[in-house]
Amino acid sequence: VKLFGQLKHPHLLSVIGFCNDPRCVVYEYARNGTLHDALFCNAPRRKPLSWHVRIRIAVEISSALGYLHKTPLSHGNLTASKILLDRNNRAKIDGFNADGPRAGDDDVRSDIAAFGTLVLQLLSGKNWRERTDDDDVEDVVRSLDGEWPMDLAKRLCGIALRCLSGDGETVPVLEVEDVGRRADQLVTDSENGCVSEEEEEDIEVPSAFRCPIYQINERENSYLRFGDFVQEVMRNPYVAADGYSYELEAIEEWFRIGNGTSPVTRSTLDHKLLTPNHTLKSLIQDWHIKRDHLLRLPDK
Repeated sequence: VKLFGQLKHPHLLSVIGFCNDPRCVVYEYARNGTLHDALFCNAPRRKPLSWHVRIRIAVEISSALGYLHKTPLSHGNLTASKILLDRNNRAKIDGFNADGPRAGDDDVRSDIAAFGTLVLQLLSGKNWRERTDDDDVEDVVRSLDGEWPMDLAKRLCGIALRCLSGDGETVPVLEVEDVGRRADQLVTDSENGCVSEEEEEDIEVPSAFRCPIYQINERENSYLRFGDFVQEVMRNPYVAADGYSYELEAIEEWFRIGNGTSPVTRSTLDHKLLTPNHTLKSLIQDWHIKRDHLLRLPDK
């Protein structure tokens, strides 16, 4: 109990107190139950977790594990049933091994693999329990639970598979946090896509809504030659093998003129298959609606 009381992290379930008679430990209350129930129970009143909330939960779990492993301790029994959600669906890790938190390389690797499984469960809404090899990544992406930004989903899936491979020595906290920042920015851009500049309303296009190929063309004037291929906001975003979204017409032209590398990273692409990014397209459509509404507002 003393050890649990010394663990202070916003995403570890806090010990409030204990007593000897009756023998009990009092923890903070997690109103929304377990992550397992949120993902796998089809209760009529339970609202499904959005892709943005699921990414945030992955970030919170990785942060708590990173803190534990630096202590150095490990959880040893990490499953979706051990992740509790407060009233705001913030993750709280509970349910340590019956012997208490442990330290050791094997215990840490067990936590890392368990985290990989949790990420797959957050992505797919399926109760993954076995190790998954690299050939399963497309299966996971095809079975996403709800609408996801495809580039973020693929990045999370790659992180999960590396955790399950058994090669990692630490939880990839920074990588997961970077996915979280990109998710936050995508949501913020879709909600606040319009700004005012002095007395005139200047519509600023969120960077996530612009095709990287066009942005490269602006920066490196002579690097690309697409003629009239100029467009501020994507109409038909597709995800390429590098995990970035592009306007379909632009990325197809990129391939047609003989490029086999990523327009963004310049690394060789594993393949030239393209996947429609329905979530990004939906956010762009919402942005257009809000922009048009603001443009119609009378001057103050």
